[in-house]
Amino acid sequence: MISVFIRLSLYEDAYGFTTLRLYSHAFIILLAVIFSLLFYKIYQDNRESSFAFRVFISIVLFLAIMNFMNPDAFIARKNIERFEAIGKIDINYLGSLSDDAIPVVIETLGILDQDTRKDLVHMLYQRAQNRDASYYSHWPSINLSRIKANNILESKKQEIETYKYY
Repeated sequence: MISVFIRLSLYEDAYGFTTLRLYSHAFIILLAVIFSLLFYKIYQDNRESSFAFRVFISIVLFLAIMNFMNPDAFIARKNIERFEAIGKIDINYLGSLSDDAIPVVIETLGILDQDTRKDLVHMLYQRAQNRDASYYSHWPSINLSRIKANNILESKKQEIETYKYY
């Protein structure tokens, strides 16, 4: 697990964060916790029920942490930090992240070079245009991240529209 964790970290250093890499890292940590609980059970506490309960609590905590961590915003933040450090960023991936990443992406428009900024703003323009689709107008599709992203994109509408033909 340590070897995989290190290799995955090297991948992230070289190519940036992705959803799959983030969840893989998190799952490796969860497996390490579960194996630690198993070793504790084998050498100290032989009760099956306490092991199962501890694993259940670990999984619930894992899911809660991943939920509150806001993975897409975390990925966007890490990829932008990587851009500031080495000057490389995957704009297509950054633009494909969910509405949770929009506040982070908008904040970083000022640090991007002109060509990269044009590409990203054009993607944001296309994303803003797709918000009028019928899928987004039904009440089951409403969520707080989408509302926040809509408000941010609406406040930046004039700036974004300048790149609609780019």
